[in-house]
Amino acid sequence: RLLQRLERLLKQAAAATGCDAAGMYLLDNDTTTLKLRASYGLPADRITAPARTLRGSRGDLESLVRDVVLIDDLRGTLATTWNSPEAFASGIVVKIEEDDLPIGTLWLWSKTPTDFDERDGAAAQLAALSLASELARASLHRERAKWNVTSTSIKTATQWQMRQLPPAMELAPGVVVDGWTESPRPWARSLHAWDVL
Repeated sequence: RLLQRLERLLKQAAAATGCDAAGMYLLDNDTTTLKLRASYGLPADRITAPARTLRGSRGDLESLVRDVVLIDDLRGTLATTWNSPEAFASGIVVKIEEDDLPIGTLWLWSKTPTDFDERDGAAAQLAALSLASELARASLHRERAKWNVTSTSIKTATQWQMRQLPPAMELAPGVVVDGWTESPRPWARSLHAWDVL
């Protein structure tokens, strides 16, 4: 479902900027390579292509510094200058970031040379924000699911510990046995005392 939402956003971004294709590339943990994670208007086999190196990818590098790069001509010698991952006539590259940390780039391509303007750049930036929001939402959903599993385990451990405590009972007149658990967490990790009073 996440991929479908991302592809829908890429399609809308392409329509808003008058482009024919779009691709979302995410950085690896070492920030050395970019991998295509979602696309619109590209052949289906592109998603399985190996990651490409960030080094020498001027379009990606400049977008990480300047937020958005409008490239009116991606043909001829300029194609090698910008190092576009796809062969198109013109394109837009936008930084995708999460909490002010770059996590990838959004490429939008046009089959014909296009004089992109500020509106196109602004629309592409809004699309990058939407993509980042979708990724953050999916991450939060996964974290919540993990927490639910952990929370259930903690409750089970807590209940088990409480069941291990003896019920307060009088062994003999004036002699009471009781158990007590002290911990700053829901389950005991520090002190478990058996008292005979």
